Amino acid sequence: MRSVVLVLSALLMTMALLWLPATAWCAADEPVTADVRADVIVAADGSGQYKTVTAAVNASPIIADPGSGRTWTIFVKAGTYRELLYIQREKRFTRIVGQDAARTIITFDLSANMPNADGAKIGTFRTPTVVVDADDFTFENITLQNSAGRVGQALAVRIDG
Repeated sequence: MRSVVLVLSALLMTMALLWLPATAWCAADEPVTADVRADVIVAADGSGQYKTVTAAVNASPIIADPGSGRTWTIFVKAGTYRELLYIQREKRFTRIVGQDAARTIITFDLSANMPNADGAKIGTFRTPTVVVDADDFTFENITLQNSAGRVGQALAVRIDG
């Protein structure tokens, strides 16, 4: 039953995102205090363990036991992170928490009309800034943005987990 609820939630979120303008999606809007117990810190200025969110996610452990109650928390300091972020299926039980949703932004600028290596259009489903294939994955207090502008369809987030 829980997996059905998760699938429906992901489907509804994906559908809702398709009807939103391809600008930004904020997971929350309040600054995070020092209460967050982070396993690692991402900071674009180099003051954390990682400079990119992708590097922190790639270095996160695979937590295979849902009964362990363990969640890996990545704290992202305020800044703009221009990167494509892919969360693979094995990265379950991971949580990304931004310092401030208005000032902690993951962005990229792919659009459906952009050409691929063969010159054909890449299409909408190859445009997300963030792709989540993992179950039990959480974003909090962060903006996920596709900054392509008005050049065709574009997605900020695609969730398949």
